[in-house]
Amino acid sequence: MSRRQNDIMPNTSKIVLAAEQRIPYHVMQAVLRNNGLPSFRSWKKIPDILLDWTREHPDEAPPEETLMGIFKDHLIAGEKALKTYCYEETEENPNLVWIVERLKELNIEENYFHETYPLPLDSVSLSKVPKGCFPTKIFVQDKQIFVVFCSRRTYRMEEDIDIPLDDKRFEGYSELVGIRMDQQQRFDCVVIDPISKVIQFRIDAAGKPKNCNTNNDKSEEEARSIRPSFRDILLATEELDKAFKKLLHSTTGYQVKYGEPWNLYEALRSFYDNEECCLIEIGFKTDGGAPTKTAKSRRIGQDIRKDRFHKGGSEAVEDKIDPYKVSVQWPKQLPHVELHIPGRVAMLNQIIPVIDLALINGCASEGEFSFVLQMLKKAINQ
Repeated sequence: MSRRQNDIMPNTSKIVLAAEQRIPYHVMQAVLRNNGLPSFRSWKKIPDILLDWTREHPDEAPPEETLMGIFKDHLIAGEKALKTYCYEETEENPNLVWIVERLKELNIEENYFHETYPLPLDSVSLSKVPKGCFPTKIFVQDKQIFVVFCSRRTYRMEEDIDIPLDDKRFEGYSELVGIRMDQQQRFDCVVIDPISKVIQFRIDAAGKPKNCNTNNDKSEEEARSIRPSFRDILLATEELDKAFKKLLHSTTGYQVKYGEPWNLYEALRSFYDNEECCLIEIGFKTDGGAPTKTAKSRRIGQDIRKDRFHKGGSEAVEDKIDPYKVSVQWPKQLPHVELHIPGRVAMLNQIIPVIDLALINGCASEGEFSFVLQMLKKAINQ
C-alpha cells in the first residue's frame, strides 16, 4: 500500500462524485457561489460547468483546488453529531497543551484509507477494510488540533419498491419497502482546544443520497439522503471514544479522562426564548401535563413561535411549556445551517435531565461550525 502523492490533484469528476455522496445539494450550491464559482442544477453538470468557467477565467486558480478545499472543510465541519467535554487537569490527567504538543509530533501509521484520503475509497476497496476506527490525519488549524479518524460503517437502508400489479400477494397494500444493509466510509474528528480546555467529538452524520449516481439528473427533493440513525451515531461515538483513548495512551502514556460532557438540556429553553434564532422544530409538554406535542415549520425559515396556532396554544398555557427537543436556524447569518438538539420526552421525568449530543447540519466551513458552537456555548452558559 502506498500513499497517494500530494502533488497529484484528483480530477474534477472524482471530487464531485465524493461531494455528491456526502454534501447536501443546497449547501454545495451556496458554497460554490461563495467561492466565486457557478452553481448548478444537477450534480452531473458540475464538471462541464467548471470546464467552461476555467476557459473563461484562465488567470484564476484551477477549480479542482477550490473543490478539494470545499471537500476538506466538509470532512471536519459538515454534517456532524457533536459531543463536547470540559477537560479537567488533575494528577491523573496531564496538561492539555502538553497533550497537543505530543500529538503534533505523532507520525500516524499508514492504513487502508491513506490510499485516497481525503477522498473516500471505492466500494470494492472499502469492503475489504476491517472493522475499526483508524487515525488517518492530524493537523493544526486556528490553534486547535484536529485528529481525523476513518472507518467503514454499515447502515440500514430503506427503499420504495414498485408493487407488481399482477401479484395478488400485495392486494390491499399501498406501499412496499425493501430493507438492505449498505456501507459508507465515515470521517469522524476529534478537536482539541487547549485554550478553552475543550475536547470535541464530531461524529460523521452525513447522509447518502438515494440511488446516488452522477449520471442521473436529480432535483434536491429526489436527492434526499439516508442519514445514520440515532443508534448508529451513539455506537459510532463509543467507537471513536475507544480509538481516541487508545491513541492518547500510546502517544502520552496516560489513561486520559475527558471530564463531564456539556449538558445541552438547558439550551432547549434558552433557544426557545431567544429571538435571535429561528425555531424550526420543537417537542414539548405543557406545565399541566398535557400530552406531548411536536411542531415543525411549514415553510423554510419560518419561526414556529410566530405561527398563529402555536402562539395561541402557548398563550393559553401562559408559555409554561417544557421542551425536550428543539431545532434552530440563524437565517440572517447562516441560512443553510441547522442545529438539532434531540431529546426524548421520558427524560423530563428525570431529576436532572441530560442531553449530551447535538446534530449540526449544513456547515460549509470551520468558521460556520464555530459560530454554531459559540451559540450553543452561550445557551448553556459555558
